[in-house]
Amino acid sequence: YMPGAQISVLVGQNKNSDIAVTGAVGQVVAAVAGFSTAGDTITQKAVVVNWEQTFGTFQALAMVGKLQKASGCSGTGCDNTEATSLMVGGRYLLSKRTATYLTYNKTTNKDNQTLDYTAAGYTSANPLPRGADPRVIAVGVIHNF
Repeated sequence: YMPGAQISVLVGQNKNSDIAVTGAVGQVVAAVAGFSTAGDTITQKAVVVNWEQTFGTFQALAMVGKLQKASGCSGTGCDNTEATSLMVGGRYLLSKRTATYLTYNKTTNKDNQTLDYTAAGYTSANPLPRGADPRVIAVGVIHNF
């Protein structure tokens, strides 16, 4: 909307077809007791809005994302599978290719969701207890080669 500013919207869908038979890259995906049974096809949609604005050598950052209720589970397994994530922070631009940053990240999971942070993004595969709400404070330096 102006130089040094950006708003982006990301929309995605994850689909696990024929659970307990095959998964991504041919590995066996086990059904989860109380959530899914063999043969279920589970889908879940997500929407994320990002904002960046540069003020001289400082860049303000914000993000909010919503993981919607899963569908395709057996019985009531898809109940309470939503999650909401947010991030606020800033970057101090040291040069065109180098910056320092500080962010606060929080995910709020419903009772049947395990969305968690990894070094490279988000995952539901970590051994996080269902309904736990992870938080991360990130501090670092970025250099683009």
